[in-house]
Amino acid sequence: MKKYLLLLLCVIFFSSVLDVSAADSLIPPENNEIVSQLGYGDVVQVKHDNTIAEIMEKEKEFSHTGFERGRDTRIETEPSYTAPYSAGTINSEDKEDSLRALKMVRYLAGLPYENVVLDDYETNTAQHKAVLMAVSGYGHHPAKPDDMDDEFYSTANDYSAECIYAGVSNISYSILGFVADPGVNNIARAGHRMILFNPACTQFGIGYAYNPDAQWSDLIAVHTNYGYSETDSYTAWPNSGDFPIQYFTTSTYQNYEAPYPWSLSLGAPYKTPDKEKITLTLTRKRDNHVWVLDKNTPNLGVEYGLSDEYTHLAVNGKNIIFRPDVVSLGAIQDGDVFTVNLSGIEYTDGTPAQLNYEIRFFDLEKEKNNSTITITAVHDGEALPGAEVELDGEKVITDQYGEAKFRVKNNSTYKYVISKNGYNTENGSIKVEESDVAENINMVKTMEIQIKDPVLSQVFNMNITNNSDEKKDITVYTALYDGQDVLMKVIVNNESIPAKSDIETLVSLPNDDYNSSEKIYVFAWEGMIPLFEKQMLK
Repeated sequence: MKKYLLLLLCVIFFSSVLDVSAADSLIPPENNEIVSQLGYGDVVQVKHDNTIAEIMEKEKEFSHTGFERGRDTRIETEPSYTAPYSAGTINSEDKEDSLRALKMVRYLAGLPYENVVLDDYETNTAQHKAVLMAVSGYGHHPAKPDDMDDEFYSTANDYSAECIYAGVSNISYSILGFVADPGVNNIARAGHRMILFNPACTQFGIGYAYNPDAQWSDLIAVHTNYGYSETDSYTAWPNSGDFPIQYFTTSTYQNYEAPYPWSLSLGAPYKTPDKEKITLTLTRKRDNHVWVLDKNTPNLGVEYGLSDEYTHLAVNGKNIIFRPDVVSLGAIQDGDVFTVNLSGIEYTDGTPAQLNYEIRFFDLEKEKNNSTITITAVHDGEALPGAEVELDGEKVITDQYGEAKFRVKNNSTYKYVISKNGYNTENGSIKVEESDVAENINMVKTMEIQIKDPVLSQVFNMNITNNSDEKKDITVYTALYDGQDVLMKVIVNNESIPAKSDIETLVSLPNDDYNSSEKIYVFAWEGMIPLFEKQMLK
């Protein structure tokens, strides 16, 4: 219990430096040329159900120092905190580091991240704001110092979406802090999270100032363009599918406490929810513990304060912010699975709707000692979806790109088996050292059938090749149809083909049947498995 109280003190401090008092009243300035690439009302596709393998690939691509709270942001050009004021600049590598942190959290949320940039206009605004706070005090609207020129003050107070932070020296850490959004002032709306997760916001800026004479020596501001768009489904934090514990919890000696709010933002298909009508059920599969949140669940941001003993439910527009009570939730464990069910909502046409998804937590640090094996099934150079790949007992079906991904331990060797109806089974092994491995495996069709063309006669040959290591029994059906596509007659040829051999079978149609038919089809089957179909046009 003592360790938990210490953790809670950290959370209380965290909340004291995060303020969203202006987050829900922001409107775009008139004639602002810095606008989203998305139009107002655009619908954005969201990705759910990321896998561990996919997340670990992105973790490498967007590696950042966001978990290193004490790491100092480097100042490139020193600001001036007295007249004449100057904004200064921060190190470009550190800014890029914070951009990677931002892209990573947006990726985890399933939101567009590829086109997110650090925009010069927004960065200049954020840097001015950080210096203004370092001079006049922490807040969204600090007073103008008497000796500050109007242009500097106006730039610092540009009226756009804004997140501010005090007391932390690492700008990448602040990105994770804004997404966490704990504290009594934030849990009702998770306003910082909603700003960073706005699908329409693609242009961000970040500023940092260090003034040892200020009440808070470290001050950070994040600005972004203002825009409005909705998703095609919903945005959740933590998102459905595999999700890294570290991005949602605090870590004290690997004891992952989770006092932060969960959120679920409904997209374009849904009406704005009514707290009086919704019921949100959160279930932990490990012990089947169930939390039911409804109209009787307090909004801790306005009713009870930040109490660990109560569940929390708030509805702010289409955003639903909730949290199980921290006491019964305890620490989230590696492998914990939670299901979320939301009922009492409606589609835009007024019909009842439900929303269900599953969150599978995993330990990011453990996964860093693992690698990804990507097996791609191909046939004649083309991807082969729908093949079953078994790797040391784990089975995955290849996707539309013919790929099956597995997370495995480094410095190990793994045996695989790939199978698909109509193809030979392939076996092999893959050695993994300390990096990802990709293997293309060529799948050979068990049976290959060719009709010698052009065949526009009542007598034709079929060449059938058996590529497998065992004898195959094949049935060839020649079907004759009239002009109304009515089946008139079927001629059956049964063939037995030795392993690794081919035969030529002759199909001969009687004159009367051939002359009276309008269409002729040829089918070949191995037992109940269809192998071939071709229309023989007369």
